[in-house]
Amino acid sequence: MTTFFKILISAILITAGSCDSLRADISDWEKHDKRLYGTFMTLQVIDTLQTRNMIKCQRDFTCPYLKEGNPLIGPYPSNKQVFVHKFMANVLIYDMLDKRVYGKGRRLALYGLILVTAVTVNSNHNNGLSFSIRF
Repeated sequence: MTTFFKILISAILITAGSCDSLRADISDWEKHDKRLYGTFMTLQVIDTLQTRNMIKCQRDFTCPYLKEGNPLIGPYPSNKQVFVHKFMANVLIYDMLDKRVYGKGRRLALYGLILVTAVTVNSNHNNGLSFSIRF
């Protein structure tokens, strides 16, 4: 992992918990919903790291049979495409959860997002993708 990506991942993880625009206000979300959102974001980070592993495998020709399943970024994405897509998608998801969905609807949406992301992470794992963070 290059120094640039170490810094980028560190910055994303640090700012995700401290940036007011990415964090729900206590009066807006229930504690349980905040925990669910944290779980969702953790799964998103794992999925991103697994996708980076797939990109590395594709470049090294160690697993050329693996292709990205997300049609928005294509079967052979770059790291930049993955990060931009994940960032934009998660900003839109947060905006939807924070401003357009309330109460039980938010909780159901979070459970659905967690389920879909967990299935994706599990599928990636079953295809031999893993993740690691080396500092």
